[in-house]
Amino acid sequence: ARRVPMSASTSPNAPSSLKGGNDGDEYTVTPEMIAAFERDGYVHIPGVLTEAEMAEVEEPMMRFIKGEVLPEGKDLCDMSGAVDRTPDEYTVFNAMLPRRYLPSMQGNVFEVRAASIARQLTRGKDMSIDYDQLLAKRPGSPDSIFAWHQDLAYWPPLEKDPATATCWLAIDDSTVANGCMRFLPGSNKESTLRKHAPVRISKGRMDEESSHALATQLSPADEAAVRTVEIKRGDVTVHDQRVVHGSGPNNSEGWRRAYVLAFRTSEMVEEERRLGFSHSHNDEFNWDAFHAWQEKSDAE
Repeated sequence: ARRVPMSASTSPNAPSSLKGGNDGDEYTVTPEMIAAFERDGYVHIPGVLTEAEMAEVEEPMMRFIKGEVLPEGKDLCDMSGAVDRTPDEYTVFNAMLPRRYLPSMQGNVFEVRAASIARQLTRGKDMSIDYDQLLAKRPGSPDSIFAWHQDLAYWPPLEKDPATATCWLAIDDSTVANGCMRFLPGSNKESTLRKHAPVRISKGRMDEESSHALATQLSPADEAAVRTVEIKRGDVTVHDQRVVHGSGPNNSEGWRRAYVLAFRTSEMVEEERRLGFSHSHNDEFNWDAFHAWQEKSDAE
């Protein structure tokens, strides 16, 4: 496995303040990228993996999509909100914790490079991998919508440093046509978490416990401020725990695949695990987290 680097380095041809990019195991993040992440709650970072490096993530991902590796229980699900489909029918194919189910993924080039990005974007905080996730939108699937949400709504409200850098790697070019990420910039600055509720669809919904997807509502002003973020294969978006985000349907003829690697402060990861929260959809704590936020909001 590759060494996770502990300090940033810069390109020999330009200082980090002027030029970002790969430098071995590191990706040099520019001050402009850090400023965008802190201001908007997300940032687009181009060229994190080269075409030659993409196979380290793409090949294992296809083993999950083809059914060669099967996550247990609810860790394989359809994040569109449907519960009446088989995996070969999922429109938002979601595999939670693939590093757990296929340990050979651990230490791959993206994991190492993303660790350097997360550390720099959080200005040197001690960040650890909290969870990973594979997401694939089926071609020509108008319901492959990832509802508007804040990641923190899925997680317990704990009294530890909540800083998060969720690195979303495009396995395919991510476009408006195939359902790219979209963000509400500045929503990360809101003082309270927005109200969320389980995604409900016209059929195939049993009860809220059967839904793995949460949704919040956007106002007309919010809708006008939304940014769609098209990125290339090998590019990354990184978002924090509070920014409102989602993605539209895949109306194209090809897949829209992504690998997500989320970093949180080590103290937060340790506290989550102490409570039995691992981000597995099989965790008993999982829905307790959602309800805890609702109770906290009602109390305020």
